[in-house]
Amino acid sequence: MAQIQMSANVKTINAVFAAMLVGTVGYFIYWGLGYTHYNYAALFIIATMFGVFMAFNIGGNDVANSFGTSVGAGTLTIPQALLIAAVFEVSGAVIAGGEVTDTIRKGIVDLKGVDFEPIQFVFIMMSALLAAALWLLFASRKGLPVSTTHAIIGGIVGSALCMAFTHNADGVALIRWGKLGEIGMSWVLSPVLGGAVSYFLFSRVKKNVLDYNAWAEGTLKGIKQAKRPIKNGTACFSRVCPKPKKSSTPPKWRTTRKFTTNPNSILKSCNRSITAVFMRSTTVKTMSIPTRRCILGFPLSLRSAR
Repeated sequence: MAQIQMSANVKTINAVFAAMLVGTVGYFIYWGLGYTHYNYAALFIIATMFGVFMAFNIGGNDVANSFGTSVGAGTLTIPQALLIAAVFEVSGAVIAGGEVTDTIRKGIVDLKGVDFEPIQFVFIMMSALLAAALWLLFASRKGLPVSTTHAIIGGIVGSALCMAFTHNADGVALIRWGKLGEIGMSWVLSPVLGGAVSYFLFSRVKKNVLDYNAWAEGTLKGIKQAKRPIKNGTACFSRVCPKPKKSSTPPKWRTTRKFTTNPNSILKSCNRSITAVFMRSTTVKTMSIPTRRCILGFPLSLRSAR
């Protein structure tokens, strides 16, 4: 029942996001055609479809990379991860994506000194966009977590070289290899730095949180075990405290007794007590009852009758 409910929730969320996607794309095309005054309308619509296809595959691969650990650990459910990713992926692209966009747009290909029409650079970007999107789709279908940045930069470099060779231009001079080297160094350093920082953070968490919790849990268990005999009333000062054997028969002094009022019995008890005093005995045994102390020949407890 829970799995059916979860599947229904996922389908509902997918339908909502699909409707939002269609509405956003429709509004963007309407706004873009008005902004360009319907110049290159067909090219604009095709480029928009390529961009939407690329964004769709980025969501299918990069979001899975980003939130797969949270979902796998049980911290977030799939609907929660989708909602958070939708909000913060868009927010990051709008707020903090400007510098990366500039690098992709004009930091890799150098068109100075090359006799190209501006529209040809549009074809370069569209080719790179479609190539990267197709690669991401293939990788996502195979379950491979790949880098979107690797794909799009490789697509731009390949398209630029192809454009240069077809126009008899110097393809090597068309690429800014210094900037490309910096990007490549970041690719090498990213997993190394990520692993080092992750090792440091987890070691701190393990030492200060996980190990401490294990020690505290063991200490609490020891305290509870030590308090258990006290709580049950069986504690003693020796290290080994055997539990007393329970007897179903109560001792005689705990049994309910009735005092007799027979003068002869009282007189016999007093005589025996006086005899015990003179015999320097501090205890006396009455008839069928335990020992009792006597003061001046008078017993503290009289003979009892069952």
